[in-house]
Amino acid sequence: MPTFVCRIGKADGTVLEERLEAEDAAEARHRLDRQGVVVFAIRPAGRLRGLSFDLLPSLRRGLAPREFLVFNHELLVLIKAGLPIMKALDILAGRTGHPTFGEVLADVRGQVRGGSSLADAMAMHPREFSELYVATLRAGERSGNVVEMLTRYQAFMKRVLAVRKKIVTALSYPAFLLSVGAGVIAFLMVFVMPTFLDVYKEAQSELPAPTKVLMAVVGFLKRWTVALMVGLVGAAVALRVWYGTENGRRRIDGVLLRLPFVGSIVRTHYTISVARTLATILTGGIPLVSALRMVGDSIPNRVIAAHIAEVIERVKTGSGLAAAFAAGGIMPRMTLEMIEVGEATGALEEMLNQVAEFHEDELDRSLTRITTWVEPVLLLVMGGLVAVVVVTMYLPIFNLAGTIK
Repeated sequence: MPTFVCRIGKADGTVLEERLEAEDAAEARHRLDRQGVVVFAIRPAGRLRGLSFDLLPSLRRGLAPREFLVFNHELLVLIKAGLPIMKALDILAGRTGHPTFGEVLADVRGQVRGGSSLADAMAMHPREFSELYVATLRAGERSGNVVEMLTRYQAFMKRVLAVRKKIVTALSYPAFLLSVGAGVIAFLMVFVMPTFLDVYKEAQSELPAPTKVLMAVVGFLKRWTVALMVGLVGAAVALRVWYGTENGRRRIDGVLLRLPFVGSIVRTHYTISVARTLATILTGGIPLVSALRMVGDSIPNRVIAAHIAEVIERVKTGSGLAAAFAAGGIMPRMTLEMIEVGEATGALEEMLNQVAEFHEDELDRSLTRITTWVEPVLLLVMGGLVAVVVVTMYLPIFNLAGTIK
């Protein structure tokens, strides 16, 4: 009899994995349901465990977030049209242009044909279907309203992608300016300046101090270009390896939160993510402690994830959610007050959504302010650096012209 590894949540909020022998995944789930536990995932023993749950499926999960958004939308349309789930999976497997994801859908279809629920079948592929997606789908199957639950998940994904797009858009133009400025300076230093230096050496005239400094810099770069490139690549690789360690990632994530301007944006972004994700999970009927564990797994920043773990421990000891978040000092006071009101009125999910919307507006204003100031400052700085290099190159010519007069 095959053995399955089952990730379950108990009534006290404890989340753990148990091994269970059963004929198939459907039987294992049925036995666990009779025990009154919440089943998050069931996978055959020996199968490699998927990567930790992320906010959205990413490229390493088979589909990019926007592609997964299209998949979920098509699934919704087919279910609303009254097509049987087997037919819907057939259509979606044939339409996808991603070969690996097509194979996954074919496997999901085979498991559903064998008696598994759609959520159980998708849970067998954690690299393609996140825990949040599976939990949302399972809640819809249990309540008999799959369309409504998938529609909520669709709205959740759109909002997360919208926030991500705002951040990327705000940072793309400054990054473009930096890249162009650095490219222009590198071109002047590598291709233009050496020609001027050769002319000055043949003239054997006394050069101004700024030009001498620039000559020394260009000479150093010419001699040590290979060594510098190797050093930069080595440093980047070492930093990447260190970031792969728990200690390194925690330190770098902590620095990111403390950076001027950037740290504020990052904290606001994670506040939105925590509030929006927690609201979506709680709407699916998941207990608070289990929902917080799923939220903690969704946060890539180790400092924020550690804070969520502390919140879980406080909630387990009887603390309210707002008080548990307040002890960490990461969430703003306004947010804590809104969560406290939601707990008191029994409308926590709705209040968490309002928290997310409030901070999305705040993030919009912050990004607008930053881009309004950063873009002209970068233009001035990069233009000034290019002007300094050009003027320094032409200084000897200006001096020579003054001598002739």
